[in-house]
Amino acid sequence: MTVSEYSITNASENRQEVKAYLDNKFSLLRVYAKRKNDDKDVTIQRSCEYITDIKSEAITLYAVSVFKKWRARRISQFKAENPNVKSYKSLHIDTALLLIQAMIYASRADGKLSYGESECFFKFYKKILTSDIRGYVDTFLTQNLNLDLLYSKIAFKEERIDIYILSSMMLDKNKITTDTYLENLAATLRIEPSLRKTLDFKASEFLDTL
Repeated sequence: MTVSEYSITNASENRQEVKAYLDNKFSLLRVYAKRKNDDKDVTIQRSCEYITDIKSEAITLYAVSVFKKWRARRISQFKAENPNVKSYKSLHIDTALLLIQAMIYASRADGKLSYGESECFFKFYKKILTSDIRGYVDTFLTQNLNLDLLYSKIAFKEERIDIYILSSMMLDKNKITTDTYLENLAATLRIEPSLRKTLDFKASEFLDTL
């Protein structure tokens, strides 16, 4: 059985996911690496994909916990300012979209989008939203990386820290392009170099325990 045949056999019945396996070389290598992993050979997996299945799930869970914290804080403020309004759907969506935008921006930092990176925001979307946000995702995937726009959507100063840590988790900091992105992100988010170093360490420490 070829790598491509194996990937199709084991892919989800969801047509979009099958298409991703066929179109993305990272996906095919990733599936092959999972087979090799049974033989204790994970060289291919490590070399072709920084974000493994385990890492993408951990990053997703972190993003979900951040989302819940943000949503609770934003709803609390909204209730105080608008006591007669009982619907918070727009807050729910806006909060989720900001995190998805941050994840997509980070994924594009090195000029390409790998399967592992896309899995992070796809899994997050599936856990949090039921609305069709494909239009927003298309925009985030194609617009210029406008970090000032990202910063303008932040409601509380604590959100700056969460966005940076989440972005740091998603990026291989051994690459010059991704390190440059994190440097620019930190500057835009008003994060001092000393604090940035601490946050990078926390992000790496978290993933290293997986």
